Amino acid sequence: MRAAVPITEIPDRPREGIIHYVVAPGDTLTGIAEKFGISVDTVKWANDLELNPDLLRVGQELVILPVSGVYHVVEEGDTLEKIARKYKVTPETIVNYKPNGLKSVDDPLPRDKVLIIPGGEKPWVPPYVSAYSGPIPPASRKGTGRFVWPVSGRITALFGQIVQGKIHKGLDIGAWTGAPVIASDSGYVAFAGWDRTGYGNLVIINHGNGYVTYYAHLSKIFVKRGDSVAQGQRIGSVGSTGNATGPHLHFEIRYHNIHRNPLGFLP
Repeated sequence: MRAAVPITEIPDRPREGIIHYVVAPGDTLTGIAEKFGISVDTVKWANDLELNPDLLRVGQELVILPVSGVYHVVEEGDTLEKIARKYKVTPETIVNYKPNGLKSVDDPLPRDKVLIIPGGEKPWVPPYVSAYSGPIPPASRKGTGRFVWPVSGRITALFGQIVQGKIHKGLDIGAWTGAPVIASDSGYVAFAGWDRTGYGNLVIINHGNGYVTYYAHLSKIFVKRGDSVAQGQRIGSVGSTGNATGPHLHFEIRYHNIHRNPLGFLP
């Protein structure tokens, strides 16, 4: 009998550098994160997808970190203490990650140096959005399929978040009570009035192309059922009626009665 030939197993070495991955058909954020052994949030944060993960597209090039966390490009005035505080880690966490090439917390940080922050969390900065303020398109009553922001303000709750124990099926935009709310696209008013299920004062616009939009928690309603409205026309005012903790617009886009992420349709 032949003697057994010993086999040397080469252990997998952890990846240290940032790589780029091109999205293929069938890819999902969860699948990509699992493929590279990092968290879904890490993929979203590195590629500015936290607002709308649905924007993942075939052929899109993604930044993939070697570990779960975030990356930071050093700017003028940055210190390790400041960077660590921003991403909720200790300065030692950044120094101890060898690919960063730092020996101590006192090492100088050259501008544009890329640091990987293991376990870091990207801070949430509510984006500011602006409602359409151009002229109302002439003779435009059927939806164009191209939506505009219905109100100006800061996004306070995203589509798909857990809000009050339930999956949020729209977009919340915080604004002052009385702020103008406009039709996101042209159509006709299918409902205008009080809703007892939590929407409060509600306007529903049917755009005649399978799309329907909801405008909830209004303080005032300026249209009535059956009215034809044009994109950009004022239909009400921001309020906090119904199940709301403060003044904001709850905005939904539905296509054939299926909730869609508004951020996938808004400019």
